[in-house]
This record gives sequence, C-alpha cells and structure tokens, in this order.
Amino acid sequence: MESITGSAFDVRVLQRATGGRNPFSNVGVRYTGSTDDAALNRDVARFAADPAAAAVVRADGDPTGELPVPVVTIHSINDPVAVVEQESTFRDVVRAAGSGDRLVQAFTDEHAHVRLSAPEVGAALDALMRWIETGAKPTPQSIAAACEQLRTSLDAPCTYHPEFTPKPLNTRFYPREAPPR
Repeated sequence: MESITGSAFDVRVLQRATGGRNPFSNVGVRYTGSTDDAALNRDVARFAADPAAAAVVRADGDPTGELPVPVVTIHSINDPVAVVEQESTFRDVVRAAGSGDRLVQAFTDEHAHVRLSAPEVGAALDALMRWIETGAKPTPQSIAAACEQLRTSLDAPCTYHPEFTPKPLNTRFYPREAPPR
C-alpha cells in the first residue's frame, strides 16, 4: 500500500531545510497486510515528527489553494514518484479556497514521472491559452480530443483518460495523526 521514493538529493535538501530534524511521524499508524499485523505494529520503530521541522515542510510544500489565474494540471495515473492521489488533495484544497472554477485536472497513463508526449503537452497548453484568452474553460474530454487531433501531425501517443478521477490520498497511504503545529 505504501512506498517511499526519492533520491539522495531529495534527502539532502530535506535534511538541510529541517536542520536534520525529522518532519514526519508514524506514531499511531496501524500497518496492515503482513502475516502478523499485531507483531508488526508492536515491533515497528516509531518516529515522532519534530514540530519545527514539520512546520518547515508545510510552509514549503502545502498549497494554499488560491489560484489567481486558470490552471491545468496533467498527472500520470501510474506516476512512480508523485502518486496521482495527491491530485485529489490539491483539488480539495483549491475548492476549499474558492478557486475550484480556475482548476482543470487531466490524467494520462504513462508509467513514468515526467514523460508526456508532444501532443499531450500541446493539447493542454492550447486549452489553457484558449481559456485565458477567451474564458472558455476546457474539460478533460476536450483536452483529450485535442490531443488526438495533434497526435497525427506530431506522431506521438495520447494517453489521456478523461474519465479518471483520483481516489483520496488516504487510500494510498496509511492514515497519520496531523503533524504538530
């Protein structure tokens, strides 16, 4: 259910930003799926987040949800680095901030972190520019259709899935207590 990805660079940046303190916690997490969940949860090492380190990470990475301009996001359903369920959290934060009318989310099916084809990028950029210039808000369906039109001239795939909606982030990761503030 849960995976940790990242590079040595990511770890060094995080350690530098937090002064080497731990911003994450697994206190109170109940792990499941092993042959002996009780033993696993009794014996697993537990780490509490340092409040100051957690605040640094939140300040650097938590979105406000305020979108002063139209935004189109593209995320691969099978992204091995940034899980697609993060998009549901972003959508919820944007809606809560009252900016939901300025967000369109589109989803592709590459098995890579960043490997969009030229027609995929072109369709999304064209849709965004048209939205900015004319006020005509695109849909995932209209972006996918535009991609198919571009595919023939750019000779590259279109893997949009306009019907896709990501599940909540807590379906991908074990629930955690809110980090201390």
